[in-house]
Amino acid sequence: MANALTSFLSTTKVLPVISDADLGAALSDAQEAMGDTGSSSGNVFLTFSGKTGQYSVGRAKAEMDPEALYVMEPSSCVAGWVCWKGSKPIDRVEWSYFKASTQKVDEADLEDHGPYNEKSGEGWSPSLGFGVCSADGAKTPLMYSTSTTSARNAIQDLINEIKARSLAGEPPIPVFKFDKESFVAQDIKNYKPKFLVEAWVNRVSVDKFFDDKIDLDALLAGVAPKRVAGKKR
Repeated sequence: MANALTSFLSTTKVLPVISDADLGAALSDAQEAMGDTGSSSGNVFLTFSGKTGQYSVGRAKAEMDPEALYVMEPSSCVAGWVCWKGSKPIDRVEWSYFKASTQKVDEADLEDHGPYNEKSGEGWSPSLGFGVCSADGAKTPLMYSTSTTSARNAIQDLINEIKARSLAGEPPIPVFKFDKESFVAQDIKNYKPKFLVEAWVNRVSVDKFFDDKIDLDALLAGVAPKRVAGKKR
């Protein structure tokens, strides 16, 4: 089936049709519209705990296989806001990352669900997210979004790398594992997501893989990322 990676979101939103070559410019335009110069219903959602470093899949909170590979769909990137109250998200506003110029909602225009306990982090927080499909036989679609600063920074770094590769004419689609790394904040150990890229691939290879015309080894024969020797989490 054509465009298999993007089709899993088609029941809930229409994704922009963006070629690999145009992806970098589109991301630049999107970031400018959102005031960022570089610094979903129907889908199974993936969550990450900054306290335990664990990923959970779906409502059942199933444990994620740390060795599983996923193919990211850049055109599924979303931005928005999440309102937290009582340690739970009570409202969400979201738009396509690529349609920020027409769909972006400013914080001043969000519904007020106060009063908020600001010491507990209640209120509206910006969010980022993206969709992936597993690179196994099941080709499971997942959607990951977050409003924590450390996780949003990790997503933004990945988006910036995709943009840079596209602008340079290099394969811009990452195949990666959902990893993690620890950090200390206010003397407390926390975790943030880390996207461990195994290969950068182009759209042609992705379409062939999801159409069962090539296997995983052939897909991963794209461009391997440079590893930093001796670097540990």
